[in-house]
Amino acid sequence: MDPPATDSIFFNITAFCGPNDISPWDAGKFNFGLCFQKSLLVAPTYALLAVVSAYYIGRQSEWVVRRKKHLAWIHIRMVATVLSLILAVLEPTLIYFVAHGKIYWADGLMTGVMVLSLLIHLGYLASLRNRLSVGTRGPGMVVFAWVLTLLVIVNLARTAMYAKPEMGGKLLQVWKGIVCSQMAVQLVYCITMFPKGRARVSQYQQLHQPPTETTPLLQHQAAYHDYSGFHEAADPYHLGIAEERINCFSFLTFHWVNALIENGSKGQLKTWDDLHDLPLPLRTDVIAHQVDKTIMLSRPLEGEVPFSSSLSAPVEPPRTPSFLRILHRCFGVRFYAIGLLKLAGDLLGFAGPLLLHELVSYVEKKEDSYRGWVLAAGLCIAALVATFCSTHFNYQLAKVNLRMRAALISSVYRKVLLVSWATLSRFSTGQVVNMMSTDTDRVVNACQSFHALWSLPLQLSITLYLLYRQIGIAFLAGVGITLIVIPINRWLANKIGALSVEMMAFKDRRVSLMSEVLAKIKLLKLNAWEATFKHRIYDERYGELKALSGRKYLDAACVYFWATTPVLIPIATFTVYIALGNPLDAARVFTAVALFNMLVMPLNAFPWVLNGIVEAWVSLKRVQKLMELHDQDLLNYYTVVPEMSQRDSELQTLITNAAFTWNDVAVPEQEGDGDDDGVKVEGAEGGWRRREGMVPLLSDSPQDSLEGEDLPVLPTLRNINLQILHGQVVGIVGKVGSGKTSLLNAILGEMTKCRGIVAVASLHTGFGLATQQPWIQNGSIQDNILFGSSLDITRYRKVLWACALDEDLAGMPHKDNTPCGENGAALSGGQKARVALARAVYQNKSIYLLDDVLSSVDGPVARHIMQHCVHGLLTGRTVILTTSSISLLTRADWVICVKNGTIENQGPPDAILPSLVSPGEELSGDWWDDAGVEAVGGVGAIGGGSPGARSRKMSLDVLATTHKTTDHTHHMSSDEERAYGEVSLSVLWTYGSAIGMALSLGIFASFVLMQTSRNLTDMWLAYWVSHATASNGTPGLVLEDGMSSGGGSMWLDSGTGSDPHIIPTHPADMPKWLTPTYPIHQFLAAQTLPEVDSGPDSSTKFYLTVYGVLAASNTLFTLVRAFLFAYGGIQAARSLHKRLLDAVLYAKISFFDNNPLGRLLNRFSTDMFMIDDSLPFQMNIFLAQMFGLIGSIAVTMYGLPWIWTLYLPLGLIYYNVQVYYRRASRDLKRLHATSLSPLYAHFTETLQGLTVIRGMRAVHRFIARADSLVEVSQRAQFDIQAASQWLNLRLQLIGLGMLTGVAIFALGQHQLGGVDPGLVGLVISYALTVNNFLNSVVTSLTETERELISVERINQYLEGAHPEKREGAILPTFGWVSHGSVRFHNVYLRYHDHNPYALRKVSFEVGASEKVGIIGRTGAGKSSIFMALFRLVELSRGHIFVDNVDISKLSLKKLRSSMAIVTQDTFLFSGTVRENLDPRGESVDSQVWQALESCHLVPLVHSLGGLEAKIDEGGRTMSAGERQLFCLARALLCRTKIVCIDEGTSQLDHRTDEQIQQTIRSAFRNKTLIIIAHRVHTVRDCDRIVVMSEGEVMECGRPSELLSDKDSHFYSILQSQ
Repeated sequence: MDPPATDSIFFNITAFCGPNDISPWDAGKFNFGLCFQKSLLVAPTYALLAVVSAYYIGRQSEWVVRRKKHLAWIHIRMVATVLSLILAVLEPTLIYFVAHGKIYWADGLMTGVMVLSLLIHLGYLASLRNRLSVGTRGPGMVVFAWVLTLLVIVNLARTAMYAKPEMGGKLLQVWKGIVCSQMAVQLVYCITMFPKGRARVSQYQQLHQPPTETTPLLQHQAAYHDYSGFHEAADPYHLGIAEERINCFSFLTFHWVNALIENGSKGQLKTWDDLHDLPLPLRTDVIAHQVDKTIMLSRPLEGEVPFSSSLSAPVEPPRTPSFLRILHRCFGVRFYAIGLLKLAGDLLGFAGPLLLHELVSYVEKKEDSYRGWVLAAGLCIAALVATFCSTHFNYQLAKVNLRMRAALISSVYRKVLLVSWATLSRFSTGQVVNMMSTDTDRVVNACQSFHALWSLPLQLSITLYLLYRQIGIAFLAGVGITLIVIPINRWLANKIGALSVEMMAFKDRRVSLMSEVLAKIKLLKLNAWEATFKHRIYDERYGELKALSGRKYLDAACVYFWATTPVLIPIATFTVYIALGNPLDAARVFTAVALFNMLVMPLNAFPWVLNGIVEAWVSLKRVQKLMELHDQDLLNYYTVVPEMSQRDSELQTLITNAAFTWNDVAVPEQEGDGDDDGVKVEGAEGGWRRREGMVPLLSDSPQDSLEGEDLPVLPTLRNINLQILHGQVVGIVGKVGSGKTSLLNAILGEMTKCRGIVAVASLHTGFGLATQQPWIQNGSIQDNILFGSSLDITRYRKVLWACALDEDLAGMPHKDNTPCGENGAALSGGQKARVALARAVYQNKSIYLLDDVLSSVDGPVARHIMQHCVHGLLTGRTVILTTSSISLLTRADWVICVKNGTIENQGPPDAILPSLVSPGEELSGDWWDDAGVEAVGGVGAIGGGSPGARSRKMSLDVLATTHKTTDHTHHMSSDEERAYGEVSLSVLWTYGSAIGMALSLGIFASFVLMQTSRNLTDMWLAYWVSHATASNGTPGLVLEDGMSSGGGSMWLDSGTGSDPHIIPTHPADMPKWLTPTYPIHQFLAAQTLPEVDSGPDSSTKFYLTVYGVLAASNTLFTLVRAFLFAYGGIQAARSLHKRLLDAVLYAKISFFDNNPLGRLLNRFSTDMFMIDDSLPFQMNIFLAQMFGLIGSIAVTMYGLPWIWTLYLPLGLIYYNVQVYYRRASRDLKRLHATSLSPLYAHFTETLQGLTVIRGMRAVHRFIARADSLVEVSQRAQFDIQAASQWLNLRLQLIGLGMLTGVAIFALGQHQLGGVDPGLVGLVISYALTVNNFLNSVVTSLTETERELISVERINQYLEGAHPEKREGAILPTFGWVSHGSVRFHNVYLRYHDHNPYALRKVSFEVGASEKVGIIGRTGAGKSSIFMALFRLVELSRGHIFVDNVDISKLSLKKLRSSMAIVTQDTFLFSGTVRENLDPRGESVDSQVWQALESCHLVPLVHSLGGLEAKIDEGGRTMSAGERQLFCLARALLCRTKIVCIDEGTSQLDHRTDEQIQQTIRSAFRNKTLIIIAHRVHTVRDCDRIVVMSEGEVMECGRPSELLSDKDSHFYSILQSQ
């Protein structure tokens, strides 16, 4: 029994230890036994390390914050652990497969324990980065356990070094190498243990102690998180800062993006807070500071320039350095460094064709060694490394793009804020907005094009060289084709660049015109000018589409050359190769075909690269022109006077012998400047005016420039001398266009100083500024008044009372939290003026500049403001006020009279004012006493009067604006609407219908035919090579498309041949046309069999002819596809813009209340640009890649049918990954799109309020706001790029899995002897292309979906903009309106269903040719009369009759064009003087001049340059009064019977007003005239007076009758004024 037992024991020990026993000590080697070391030393020691590491992983401890160098030591330790893990796995693998040794149980035990222990220890190291220990060494128990592992590994290495050679040479070498490598890695680990690296304990504690009901609220050491609210880390969906504290593996694989993709797949990406925060280097403010610092360091130091009071122009400051150079200095190093990744990825891409050649040669030689597996592994590893290089290159480049985008936008925004208004007038609003959107995108996109500019020629050169190595001198045929294509592509790129410049010019003008139209849409509708301006926009759009069409057709030519070049090159190359007498073989053909495929991308992309570079250069030059503008230099503009530097300085403002111009270049003043005809007249909001022959600062086209650029231009203001003392109230008076506003702008520094001295006290604190045209931000009333200051409730209430806003706010549902809307759309004109005044007054400034703030309010409110604000709350402050109400200046300290740009007279009011009043008018200070009685709002503001009288005089803005404020509360302040989930089918239908269904089907068919012809061309080439090889006696090869030779052609072989090794390649489910019995194959066989005997020349000629015919058909279908798609994109762009324009122009007025200007402009600029250019481009790529993928998969499965077993699971993974990604991508794109509208709206708002922002010294706050808005957009863009590379990497890994599986399938069948060499080449070559197609299809599909969001956003307006009822039920008789009678019958009107009535029970009549005046307090419902009469809002009840025709039954165009209106809000657009006066072109020149003469505008028009002179955007070159006179002249030209004037002369001085009133009486004597006025004297001579209050008609009658009744409302109003 003993021997058997001994044998059994001996057998078990042998199986466990092998030839070595388990003895603990080997006395001969003075060391432990090998089996003993593995089983009882190494395994238990690593098990101890695993237990200790697992314990500390689960142990809760304080979190610590480590420095970067301490984290680096831990990361090195983690890398060492990963390497030890890899070595532990490699040891048994290499011993078994390479050294052909045996694996025993002791080896398995040691390897398993080591792998498990190292995995656990890796998790421990990951936790050590932010907790477990203050030092970097970790807890002592873990250090002790690791030291034991080090000792056993060192001893194991010693054993290996002294092992006997009897083990076997290769086995011993492998074992020594593994064990010594393990020891080296452990020594590296040991080095990282030396630094102590103590860290500080973090204030953040993990939320592992949930509070309980017994936890005291005020315990001394309570966990701070128990009752401190929510923490971001506690939010399961909070992403934190991107790339923060991620390990190397997470960085390489984009594992840190998983949380973003998962949130997106769950629909959690709804707000901007759901995105990653940007790392510090990508923050907008950090980048902006870096750019500003670089610009400052790039400028040369300025030498001191001595002061000179001469007329010579000051020395210009140094020019701004090239912005391209600034970007280069800021981001150049990083930008060029990432090119190394691009270079590595490109070079590794050539490993595919080279290894493919070797692999096919290996199969041809039928070798049985493992060399084929090594080649396949090399092919896969090269593809893997190239994948990581390309994805991280794209990711790093995207981060550089974000930096450049932030730099461009922030630089443009800062530049605009730093440039004076006079200098900025060179650029229109549309141009500046386009610089932030389109131009920025083009410059950023050029980063990719730059790297492609050197990469593509490199790839092309290497490819051609490899082709030379494969097919010799025949490659020159392909080079010749390339040399022909490159100049053509270059010419196309140049033409595309020129057309881009032209297109952008038209786009700028179109966007500027749209900005004007949308800003004044109410006036546009009142005048029925929709069609007129629609045609003007169409004209600009026509030019834009014409340039776009040229671009797209040239792009189509590029597409044609891209797609046909890879077909033409093989034709030319193989033709020459055969002509030289060379036979075709599988290895050369497959390698050449793979290289030809690599030619596709460089040749396809190169024109786009050149195009992108050209467009970026054009855009960069546009930005450079803006950056070259001189900044507003306050140090040179203002002179420092020591006496004024003191805080209690008596002198506040000093101007001595000064001259100013609205030109941006200081020009010398000419002799004879007293000539009035040569004076440039002031512009109210900045701008300039020229005489005929004067050179404009801004011209929309080269034709606008006039000759004689060196002609001198006289200053706007000349010989200005004034001194203003502390606490003075100074009034500035003068006629319209005399220079009042320019004088205020000269004090602000907005003009260019030609000469003289300007000194202002407390310059650093700025001014309290209220402009003539109130600038209201899109926020609440309180936000507008505070203007970034803290809330002082006592001062705030005083300001509200002093500005007469108390009662207005009391009637608003949300009081001072009521949203103002864009440009104050929710407020009346008087309320806007008073809110702007309150904003200026609330600021604690020393000097206040108030520009005609009283013109928009009625008499009692104006007196209240003068007494309680100017002479009350601002007592002790310096106030400079321009006004046309001379009577209110009787209590001023000083009055300045301005005439023709000079100070005509100045002095005390008693000396100046009497000469300015009209004959018969008296100056009186009684208004001061009356103001106390008539004052509105505030405690004690009412000095007397009955409650009834007070109610009659109270402001009724409450009732007039309730309909607006309530609605705006729900709409204006809300975020922009955006969709969620997938892009709906309605969006696809919208775009498809815009293209046209027939055209869409034609485009789809052209893609099918193009791809089919391409695949047939490749398959014919394979058949040709296969047949030629067979005739030469070469073993059968399956070439490009699965054709074989040798034992019969696969076209005829049914799969049941005698060769047992041939696997049938046409299963039952294969398409018929691929089966050998299909007629086409029979035809081919019938054609080829006779040719075999007729000689090789005729056979080659036949193959070449068919090959050429197929290739020609491919080029034809490619051409058709390219031009059909270009035409379809243009049709879609034309159709969608037309539909969008119609939807917006003809929408109800409430639509514009709910959609800010920036949001609307975003549709017409960014979204339309996407539809014009980006969407067709991306959709073209997607369709081409999708059909290419289908074709590649079909050919691959045809060549190796069993590959479906691999494609099926990988296809499922592919589908899930792309669906998982696309859900997140859609929401990310929508978030990015909605983040742009607030940015553009803020930028537009800034452009409108530049003077206020600079004057009040709020530049830094607005910069911070803009940076935060850019930051939101950048966060969305960053996550889009990170998610894109997350997808890119995973799709390329799926493609790599396909390539690996194909290689395994092919080599496995090769080992079994059942595969043809040509089959291997075919499948692997197509597997290489499938890898690219997989990524391209999903990427292009995602990009197409993103671009379709622009269609979705436009579709929201197409479906959501409710149109007005434009069609009429009846057609009035010819000559209507003939009498001009108007009758209101029981009219009720409200603006929304949930609002109170703005008009109630309104009934009155206006007879033919009667002149009726409508008066009432601000907001009493006067303007609502016109809203109802022009049907801007439909009546709720009642009827309005014009010449006994119910206007509700008329078409809107007929109704509105039959009446003329002049509103308080003027509308002048960019165009000629004649176009502004007669938009429809219905009057002759003589009539136009007559209207101008009636409005006293002839001198002004002559100074501008005549009727064809250009007027700038918004008429900014003129004062407000001049703009109002233009609108009145426009009404004179309207041949209508009814004329409505709404505060039409509120901006005029009294003298001009009297002249205009006389003109109105004479010019409109035979017309029905309805006048709304604040000043009662303008309606005294009316036939009847209608008094409005609270939306009702309080009384109606002749002025004499109403004045005779002292209890009438009209009498009380007249007495109050």
